[in-house]
Amino acid sequence: MGSRTGLRARGGSLALVASAGRIRQTLRITGLSEAFALYSCVLDAITADQHWQAAVSGERGSAGEWCRKHRLL
Repeated sequence: MGSRTGLRARGGSLALVASAGRIRQTLRITGLSEAFALYSCVLDAITADQHWQAAVSGERGSAGEWCRKHRLL
């Protein structure tokens, strides 16, 4: 939570990617799903965040191609 606060103070963001049902359930039970942006895959997280969108748009190609190039998929 401290990292999230520091990131927000600097205009940044933090998103969590959790595709497994047990992990998502744990985040919901603990209330962390309300504190962080939560996505089911990396591609969804990247396309939803303005900071990542800027990184992707700086290179040619789609967000999916960018993710593969950077070994995120």
